[in-house]
Amino acid sequence: MFDYLSGESKFSYNTPVNGSLKTRQVMTVNLSIDDRVVDASIAGNFLNKFKFYMENPINMIL
Repeated sequence: MFDYLSGESKFSYNTPVNGSLKTRQVMTVNLSIDDRVVDASIAGNFLNKFKFYMENPINMIL
């Protein structure tokens, strides 16, 4: 996320795990489409594949 007040990108946040806080790395992705050109289901499939490859980058070279 981009903090417009400080001008810094923030890619981590704290979440409770087993009673203590753990830092998690996150990335936010948004896709803007025009339904007249691209079907929403195709865009959804693209985002699912994008998420898969971002979580498993080794699969990009296999």
